[in-house]
Amino acid sequence: MSKNDSILGRLFKPIVNDLQKEIPRKMRAANIPGLSIAFVSQNNLIWTGCFGYTDMTRKQEIDVDTLYCLQSTTKTVTSVAFLLAVQKGVVKLDDHLVDYWPAFTVNSRYGEDEYKKVSFRHLLSHSSGLAMEARVGGVFNYDACTFEEHVASVIGSWLKFPVGTCFSYSNVGMNIVTYALERITDMPYPEYVQKALGDPLGITFHYDTRKVHELRNAAKGHLGKRPAPAVDPVGLGCGAAHLSINDQAIFARLLLGSGAVNGRQILNASYIDEMRSSTKEGWYGLGTFIGNNFGTTFYYHPGGGFGLRSELYWLPTNDFSVVAFANQEYEQYLGPLTLKIVKRVLKAKGVDSRVTDFPYKKAQSTHVNEHALKKLEGVYNGTWSTVRVKLHEENLNLIYPDRKVKLTPYSTTAFSAKSPKGVVFQLDEKNSPISMKMYSDNLGVLYMDYLGKPSQERGPNREAWSKFIGKCPMMIFGTINVSIEVKVDPNGYLHLEGWSNERLYEYSNIPNLFFTYQGDAAIFEQGHMLYGNSKWRRAVG
Repeated sequence: MSKNDSILGRLFKPIVNDLQKEIPRKMRAANIPGLSIAFVSQNNLIWTGCFGYTDMTRKQEIDVDTLYCLQSTTKTVTSVAFLLAVQKGVVKLDDHLVDYWPAFTVNSRYGEDEYKKVSFRHLLSHSSGLAMEARVGGVFNYDACTFEEHVASVIGSWLKFPVGTCFSYSNVGMNIVTYALERITDMPYPEYVQKALGDPLGITFHYDTRKVHELRNAAKGHLGKRPAPAVDPVGLGCGAAHLSINDQAIFARLLLGSGAVNGRQILNASYIDEMRSSTKEGWYGLGTFIGNNFGTTFYYHPGGGFGLRSELYWLPTNDFSVVAFANQEYEQYLGPLTLKIVKRVLKAKGVDSRVTDFPYKKAQSTHVNEHALKKLEGVYNGTWSTVRVKLHEENLNLIYPDRKVKLTPYSTTAFSAKSPKGVVFQLDEKNSPISMKMYSDNLGVLYMDYLGKPSQERGPNREAWSKFIGKCPMMIFGTINVSIEVKVDPNGYLHLEGWSNERLYEYSNIPNLFFTYQGDAAIFEQGHMLYGNSKWRRAVG
């Protein structure tokens, strides 16, 4: 018996046997045409499972060489690619973007030179303050453009917050990293990635999304029963990398092995440490989400869009990684599947894999006076959500765009709930909130920054705003119709409802310019609203 067979039989065979029964059944129920999954340790490909077909025609079976788009899991590849350039000595993590792209400039409410502070570390950790998208091209502006036009269209946009102070997921920020790498290495980014990373690993990266979409053995995205369009062609850094499940497994081994595969050190271990480092629990490193649950710390990056889904989990302490792809976006099966596998593998390895409990679970609830509760009100921002905390009818509540969650007090700072399980507020020496720890069922402890409390003053409800009122539709991914309705709320502020649920605040003397409390700019221009740097066409009336 080989070492790999021994590992499979001892720890993984019962899990694999169950998955081989479960996955086809779930795929039929969820209308998933194809799915690929692999387990790896640092030194072994433990198991690969390929199920279904590349599309609904059921003509091409999925196999270990089928190409899938990684979607946002691409961001982990981008970080490794950049760190390889750092290792070579041609750039530094804390170098400023403007030193390599002098034309880069964006507007700021925090000083006209704030943009000059943006470093590559900020871009890779989503703390630059840039909006999620560029004005031209991308997921929400799905129109034809070159990569250069896409990146250049970020010039003149607005920063959401002072550089380095908050987290805000930015696709265009990752694309800018790849644009800078083209300047630094003097070669097209896909060529650089293949030379610097693909060739040493013995794997092949594909970035020509149109060409890949036409290949027979490439997974085609699906939105329900509808085929999705080809992947965004300009998302080189944020979502356009394609790999087979076998090649993705090798990439996962690089991460597990602290930059080494088969005894060859490709990326220095200190740079892998940088990727998985953060000063906050449940936060984001460099191209890497950080989770604390099931008795361990794990690293991961999901991806989804254009009818495709991707998952990457790696647990260096436990020498295990699971990677998975599917070509159906509407059914959220892949994420729960990979998390369940992580928990089950940890249990098989003897790890106490119980969900991280809310520490006040067994305490008695108590009464907290209204003054203490009101101090906790405000907006809190984390890697997975922005949530408002508000007192209503003597109860503190978490307010999401689509629901309200009642909090039960166990002390002046600790509260239980149904989902999440609970929250604990951190206060400064003046008893003012600075952050909140949220205890989720799946991802464990999530750290959320306190952004402050929106003004309670009444808005001006200007007559001139009447020209902004109405619906703003958009088609995302080229197929899904969504919309935002612009209204004046009862407190006299412009308000966005629908795809987004945000109050707008006027800024200075610049006409037609507003900001949400979270920092997204909303600019009303002829025929459209530019919101979050994406163009929402106005259908007034």
